[in-house]
Amino acid sequence: MLNTSKRRLSISKWLKDNNPSEFYEPLKLQKYLFFYELFSKVEGKSYSLDYLKGYENGPVFSEVYGDYTYRIDEFEPNVDVNGNLEIEKDIAQKASFLAQILTKKELSNLTHEMNIWKAKEKDIEKGIKNVPLDEEDFNDNDEYITKNLKDLYSNEFINSVNVINIADKSFVVSKEDFYKLNSIQKDTLELLSNEELDNPVYISIGDEGELLVD
Repeated sequence: MLNTSKRRLSISKWLKDNNPSEFYEPLKLQKYLFFYELFSKVEGKSYSLDYLKGYENGPVFSEVYGDYTYRIDEFEPNVDVNGNLEIEKDIAQKASFLAQILTKKELSNLTHEMNIWKAKEKDIEKGIKNVPLDEEDFNDNDEYITKNLKDLYSNEFINSVNVINIADKSFVVSKEDFYKLNSIQKDTLELLSNEELDNPVYISIGDEGELLVD
């Protein structure tokens, strides 16, 4: 028997349908769900922070964690069949993009900056399991961070680019330039993935066909 609500099955289904690589990364799925709910909260939309717990790697919705970890053979088909509630697609797209352009460590570090997690940090560091996170600890700074993250990329921009993930680097390139990439330029991206570059890395193709790092 699953514990995940139809709401979170539906939010998860959007990720599975539109960005499956992140759906199959448990930590990224969790951070996507977390930011979906926070973006909804600050926009005055329907949201839920029920079952939000503090883990070492950041906030986790415990019912999704349990179903995904121990009942994935039941969880995944239920996402497909029962994830049929209407959700805020623009918000889902922004939360998904954030999960796509940052590494798991970067996502964890980002959530560690938020008071809703930091307020329970001492208990989490002691190794206490399933520490409940309290919505009352979502303070003005958390709201500021959330609004900035939500407004960082417009849906129009997200729709205009592709993301190429290589190792721990996320290269963002316009759809037009993405289809122009040749084998030499793709090999160059492999080399760039070993460089000290901050995610996301914006790339483009110059007038002479050269690969540019913006």
